[in-house]
Amino acid sequence: MTCADGKERELGEDRYLNRLQEFLARRLPGSTSKHLLQAELDYLGKFLSRLNEMASKGVHASVTLAEAKQGLVGLYFFLFNVCQHLSQKP
Repeated sequence: MTCADGKERELGEDRYLNRLQEFLARRLPGSTSKHLLQAELDYLGKFLSRLNEMASKGVHASVTLAEAKQGLVGLYFFLFNVCQHLSQKP
């Protein structure tokens, strides 16, 4: 599907990062802060993908508590920033 920002993405239920990208493209006006949020989401997506890869390897690699907390804190800050942008009046 062609999204609001002109990029092709799958938006199925298991494609939560793609859906977040589309949400940002549709709900936030074009601005530097929107681009920063998109960069933050890109970083968070790569971090979460890497954590998932590590956790999926079983006994040969494991995710530490600190790494899991880092992902959780990153998600918290990202969502906080999205909420801040959505609550600002245009």
